[in-house]
Amino acid sequence: MRSIIYIKSLLFIIAIFLVACNGYYAPQPLRILGSQKEFQHFHATSDSNYFFLTSEKKINVLTFTKQSVDLTGTVPIPQDFERIKGKKDTIYVQTATSIKLFKNGLNAWEEIASIDGVKACDDFVVLGKILLVAKGNGLCRGSSETRSVLVYDLSNPKLPLLKNTYGLSGTGIASTLQLATYQNNILLLSKEKGLMVFELSGDKLIKISSNEALKGEKLTVFESKKIAFLATVNGIQQLTLKNLKNIQVLSTFQ
Repeated sequence: MRSIIYIKSLLFIIAIFLVACNGYYAPQPLRILGSQKEFQHFHATSDSNYFFLTSEKKINVLTFTKQSVDLTGTVPIPQDFERIKGKKDTIYVQTATSIKLFKNGLNAWEEIASIDGVKACDDFVVLGKILLVAKGNGLCRGSSETRSVLVYDLSNPKLPLLKNTYGLSGTGIASTLQLATYQNNILLLSKEKGLMVFELSGDKLIKISSNEALKGEKLTVFESKKIAFLATVNGIQQLTLKNLKNIQVLSTFQ
């Protein structure tokens, strides 16, 4: 069984590497099996202008040029963190209990807000001035908790406002939820319910498609190539995102 899992993991890494060689893939976090902790050696900002180099309780912000690599700032975090996302002037840091917002001030990065009630196994994405949190993953939440997607308005980044909550059917310790973005759309992957696609209209989510056959554990989107890789229990599927109302499988690696 372990050898099968290893082979599947290796296939997924190879698939990611092939896309990376073509210059389309931003480095993603490394995960230690059995832990929610992501040790992100390099992580590209969403506007691709900066990179994050993370170490224990510290985030270094780097700028790359053809001639040099410059350290443009350091963000100290007073506790361990799970994952990091953001852009050149704003960083979103998920800890075991919250999502902290940091702004690049005149002299240093400053924490300006915090969204509480978030756990380590929850997932989040940022699209424009909207932050979405998928809550209810069974890995660190009670089996009776209802799964949901929370929509926060970041128009005033110092005061994130919860605008909408979308309940999702199903509970259970085996549940898995992952969020991804594609253009102005939100992709929600469920290990039990498959892949759902929503259009983001203001602070509201409008469902445009749902495919229960596309169940998986990990979804990686390559927006410039209009494809995604879906890791499933049977292997790796390459999906085309050209028509979000009818997402098709292009190929399968087993």
